[in-house]
Amino acid sequence: MTEQTTLDRIQEAFLAPPDKALKLNARERNIKERYEKVFTFWHQNPHLPDKKIVNFLVNQCGVSRSLAYRDLRSIKYLLGCVRTLSKEWYRHMVIEMCRSAYIMAKTRKDPKGMALAADKIGKYLKLDKDEEEPLPWDQLIPPNFEPDADVTILGIDPIPDIEAHRQKLRRQTLAKYDPGSFQQAQEVTPEDEKAS
Repeated sequence: MTEQTTLDRIQEAFLAPPDKALKLNARERNIKERYEKVFTFWHQNPHLPDKKIVNFLVNQCGVSRSLAYRDLRSIKYLLGCVRTLSKEWYRHMVIEMCRSAYIMAKTRKDPKGMALAADKIGKYLKLDKDEEEPLPWDQLIPPNFEPDADVTILGIDPIPDIEAHRQKLRRQTLAKYDPGSFQQAQEVTPEDEKAS
């Protein structure tokens, strides 16, 4: 079994039910609380760019700037990107506002207002456009590439006597280097790694 990373343990702690909560050590609890604090702040201010969130981490949580960027990446991984979530929320809000406008126009018996609100909902949801047919993924055939050593397929003229050409290139390359400057490689054993 592979050893769990700190991020894995924190993710497990977020996802575990309260009665089966994972026991985190003090350092991991501190990180988890920091993530929760930042996510709450970010959720309250979804318009803030990443740089402002990093500044919040540095100033409010007392971490270095590089750790703040790593924390932000981990927060996005564990809890999701607030901007994406808030975009869905704003979509919902726009639809609800148009729906409220329709209801208000209907209670005032204003057919023009009702039509305008319905038109906005229809355009926002793209109901005025035809639905695209889904791609027939089961009918798509991937290209069948067949490897070949014949370069003429690509429109390239073959090199006559290729082996002689390779040997010439090897000699030219080796002539650039002094063979005496090369050192013999040494095999490293696990005992050698432990000693270092």
